[in-house]
Amino acid sequence: MYILSMSVGSLHVGWAILGNTQTALILMEQFGIAEDDIKLYNSILGNCGLIGVMIGSLFGGPLIMKGRRLAIYFFSISLVIGVVFTLIQTFPTMCIGRFICGFSGGIFQMCNIKAVQETLPNRLVGVYGSSSGAFLAIGVFLAALVGGVTQPTDPEDYADDKMWRITYGFPLLFVIWQLLMISLK
Repeated sequence: MYILSMSVGSLHVGWAILGNTQTALILMEQFGIAEDDIKLYNSILGNCGLIGVMIGSLFGGPLIMKGRRLAIYFFSISLVIGVVFTLIQTFPTMCIGRFICGFSGGIFQMCNIKAVQETLPNRLVGVYGSSSGAFLAIGVFLAALVGGVTQPTDPEDYADDKMWRITYGFPLLFVIWQLLMISLK
């Protein structure tokens, strides 16, 4: 159960990778970005999450030294703050929010990897070691699914759409799930 609760954090990495893909055209329409600049602004917004994951993964080791559970609790709060920033519809706040969410996801990824290495006997590391990658893939899948289901079918509706907030707010469910699981010893 402990490894599973740690693995849930990898969902955030998958979300950071793909969470902007389905909503990009809607947001670019709502921000009034010129057609020539859409690729640039979409790349910036999309890559903020990935840069956060990279930095979170690089600094994750030292930041989780006081314990995995404490790190999960602390960076869950951080992730919630990041999600709130992404729900404020300005380009700078969304970029900051995506970075914070990605950073927290990188930390969660490190918690999962360290938990597998430190708590499982060698004969089980191979079996459970894949949990990180599996949950990352599930996060990517869910981001695509939620974004696809909530996206308007008619591009003329992009300017008035508010459903993109579901895609950006969805990681809150992962946080709640992970906190519930990690609290159940």
